[in-house]
Amino acid sequence: MADNKTLMEKIYNGLKEEISPDAVQTKDFGAKTDGYKMGYLIERLNDVLIPLGCSWDYKLAPIVLADGIERSFLKETNEKGKETLTVRVCLSILDPDGDILNHKESFGGCQLINNSLGDTLKGATTDAIKKAFSYMGIGNHAFKGCVDDQMKVASFRRDSVFDNAKAVLETKYSIESLSNDKLLGYFQKTLKKTLDSFEDVMYDDLDTIEAAIEELVNPKKEEVPNEKPKRKSKGTKSKATPEKEELDLQLDDNDETAY
Repeated sequence: MADNKTLMEKIYNGLKEEISPDAVQTKDFGAKTDGYKMGYLIERLNDVLIPLGCSWDYKLAPIVLADGIERSFLKETNEKGKETLTVRVCLSILDPDGDILNHKESFGGCQLINNSLGDTLKGATTDAIKKAFSYMGIGNHAFKGCVDDQMKVASFRRDSVFDNAKAVLETKYSIESLSNDKLLGYFQKTLKKTLDSFEDVMYDDLDTIEAAIEELVNPKKEEVPNEKPKRKSKGTKSKATPEKEELDLQLDDNDETAY
């Protein structure tokens, strides 16, 4: 029992860590709500459980009505006249032997999608799993209402990194006004991935950009071994050094992409 308690403490401490702002999505159900993308939640769960030899599983459980009748799901019509499906999910965390360490249940719902029962059940199941995840500590910032504050902080940092990068590049390469296309091209070259817009720059990419900009401001001096200076032969001209560096990203100077 003591070992299981220690294992669950490790799992919970790992699961409750704040998730990257890249995982946040906003949906409009009459009112805009913020939550986390399912893929990021599953990734967090796997990242924590797999190194510990643990796993997880979920099952759809029957919904028991007041008259004792069991249903696989409930199909109802809400006050706006739209059909919704409700499901019940049982989520379990399993220890290395396959025994249940923790178990949570949750209901989830979804409005009818494209008149498709399958798509709607999938949406309701996803909703239920996300709620069950939050009971275990994963992504519960969304249910605590903290995502909005998290996004404000992330947006401020993102803008600060972009503005600082632009200012440094303009100074470094004597550019009066660096276009957004050029700035995006620099980010693309630095991150070594294709970027169609500034939205493709992930929050986790900001550390790499900051490090690259810091290197431009304070370049590391390479240690040169002590060598005797070579005599120049008569008539040999020294190579000319360029007057200034140029930021050549092979991009147009159109300023069409905003961030």
